[in-house]
Amino acid sequence: MKQILLIFSFTLLLFACDNAAVNNEKPDKTDSTIVKKPKGDLFKEDSLSFEAQRDKIFKPILNKSLRSDAEKLLEKFRDSYRIQLEEGLILNRVYTGKIYGCSDSIWVMECSVPKDSICKPHGRRQQFFFDAKGHLIHSDKAALMKWVYFKDKSAPLLMTLNTDCKGNGYHHFYKFDQGELLDIFNVLLENTPPTFDADASDGADFQPQELELKMEDKNDDKIKDICFKGMKQLYKNGNFVKAQPIEYVFIYQPGEDWFLLKSLNK
Repeated sequence: MKQILLIFSFTLLLFACDNAAVNNEKPDKTDSTIVKKPKGDLFKEDSLSFEAQRDKIFKPILNKSLRSDAEKLLEKFRDSYRIQLEEGLILNRVYTGKIYGCSDSIWVMECSVPKDSICKPHGRRQQFFFDAKGHLIHSDKAALMKWVYFKDKSAPLLMTLNTDCKGNGYHHFYKFDQGELLDIFNVLLENTPPTFDADASDGADFQPQELELKMEDKNDDKIKDICFKGMKQLYKNGNFVKAQPIEYVFIYQPGEDWFLLKSLNK
């Protein structure tokens, strides 16, 4: 009889232990009804919903009527993105478009400082580029910018001209790559020649001041290469001496997806 009671007690003990183990077991999946709280700075992470991100600051950029008060929009933009704006900056235009390397459209804000006499000939300018969610993917202070096509049935590259206030400058060509704009113009070499020269104080300048851009297929691969052409004007004691043709050719490298300098004809 004692043996039967002992076996029965042991069985009850095992049953209780099994139940405790089942009750303490954690579920494999998180409860889908639990709502996670947003965290992180604005646009720093994708923790905010797509709609929440747009409503916060990007919606006024998207909506023409909401960006009618450009001064207020710039103020809100500066505070939300924590970026330094040029003093006296005004908003010139906002638009959307495609860029090479990106399947979605990006948004562009172009701004300038009106009646700026400090930095000639273009004055001070500032540009901001956003992805479709409102992340600021690139900012620039280019004197000039435009969109340049080089492949058939492909989105354009962003071309910028960056100059100093003395009248010297260089061009850049950007594509979209892994969430940012990447300069793919003569990236491996340090001898990239200037492509803008309005300063004759060193005895030379260009005509035109910004060398003319020609997108031409220089190596017969059916993809356009970058070519800058113009005249280099030489001076002595401030007097014009002569002009000579100038041409810089940058060949597209399909493997690396960038342009490299082929010849340096001065």
